[in-house]
Amino acid sequence: MAFQDFFEYAANFDMLDCLIPCDKDQKRFIDLWKEKYKKYILEKDSSEIYLWNIRTHKALKEVFASAQLFLESLVAKESKSWASFYFSSYYSLFHAFLACVYMLPTQNIEQLSKITHSKLKNVFNDIFCTHKFKIIDESIITTFSILQYQREYYSYHMPPNQFLYEHKNNVKPDIVLPGHLRSCFQLANLLSLIVDSSFEKYHKKIVKKKVDYSFVYKNFCLVNCSKHPITDTYLLHYVDRVKLRETFEYPGPISFLIELEHFTDEFGLYDNTGFPCFANGEETSPSRLVYSSIY
Repeated sequence: MAFQDFFEYAANFDMLDCLIPCDKDQKRFIDLWKEKYKKYILEKDSSEIYLWNIRTHKALKEVFASAQLFLESLVAKESKSWASFYFSSYYSLFHAFLACVYMLPTQNIEQLSKITHSKLKNVFNDIFCTHKFKIIDESIITTFSILQYQREYYSYHMPPNQFLYEHKNNVKPDIVLPGHLRSCFQLANLLSLIVDSSFEKYHKKIVKKKVDYSFVYKNFCLVNCSKHPITDTYLLHYVDRVKLRETFEYPGPISFLIELEHFTDEFGLYDNTGFPCFANGEETSPSRLVYSSIY
């Protein structure tokens, strides 16, 4: 039995199936999260449907950010740019964690917009690695800590020569990250499917006249951009501005599998920006990495 068997859409959850291989436990895990979302939805007012549209979209964006940073770390390693290699490796896993934590009803948007590195690690560990239904191998927490150490070492105490990569007490990011990222991408995708179906079943009728545009705008901007230090205004890319309008017009969480193709068309493909390339000229492709992880 596989997690995919519980959904109408084709998806790959092979990493999660390894941690919870029993079909009865898989169903219990899904039912547990359905109950979490149901309880949350019934306790909140109808405006929460806008926030969960924002959150599921942000989670997918975090998956793509994670994939892009991992690929950039490989390009950096190839050129022996070690500081960039460790920076991108660490933040690749950081954003993979965020993709999952954005799906937690216990964390509100304001908390998520200010979450610290230590809190992110602790929340992720408590919910996904040490719970009764452990769905992510806890070795990922050790990897997170070592990657953070390596990134900070190069940021604050750059050694005269590279030696961390081969050190016996460290990890080789390019070797260990693919499996960890694949697990996180699949988990975030799984939760997006569950929350999508939960809101479809339990959400309250929206009275659009009572929804303040500024409420949607503020929460969208909190997690999708930063205020400029001089103008104190939010700077949103055109793609994000379009998504903001769509959030207000068509509220409700959208699962990764529904939004993935559209998001792929807009991630890194505007204004002929392109993606970094390896020495052989091959262009990195975050969408290919994401697709291969969740399909």
